[in-house]
Amino acid sequence: MFNSNYSDQINNAANLIDAGGVVIIPTDTLYGLAASALMPTAIDKVFNIKKRAKTQPLPILIPDNDYIYEYTKNIPELALKITQKFWPGPLTVILEKSPELPDNLTAGSKYVAIRIPNEEIVRSICRKLQSPITGTSANISGEEEHTKFQNITITNHKLVDLSIKKDEAIQGQSSTILSFADYKNPKILREGSIKKLSIENTLGIKLID
Repeated sequence: MFNSNYSDQINNAANLIDAGGVVIIPTDTLYGLAASALMPTAIDKVFNIKKRAKTQPLPILIPDNDYIYEYTKNIPELALKITQKFWPGPLTVILEKSPELPDNLTAGSKYVAIRIPNEEIVRSICRKLQSPITGTSANISGEEEHTKFQNITITNHKLVDLSIKKDEAIQGQSSTILSFADYKNPKILREGSIKKLSIENTLGIKLID
């Protein structure tokens, strides 16, 4: 459960995001930039804050497993198996996106990177919105990602509407990214805190390098 301060901030964050705003939030891996993953104009704000090339897709965060069926499609059984094991947690999977997700979110790709974080603040915001949010790091692209709020340099950016500071430290180890773009041959694009051997043992297959 949250203290009242977090509850108020979660409500404020959800209202701002629903209105097209951008909020700095703590996740289970680092601080991130949260905007509606369904609003092209809000997504553009995230790109502008980060100075991120619009050819680089943004990942999204969802609160519960049910959302995967709404915002992705043609989901392989192996993807369902691995997410049931490691969600919520530091595992990002790349799946075919549903039409509800704007093209600028995925830089025109038909795939989207999606995750359920092990952070109730994030999941509560998503539940209030009843939609996914962007899950990219709260930093200028190419610069250091932040696990300590005081190190974030974009808190005063004119397009940032609110910042939520977490009392405890964030662990800071990146999520593992597992792509299912090749339906039958998942591939690790980034090995984070969940290791290749754990994924292979869960899926019962050897991953192709």
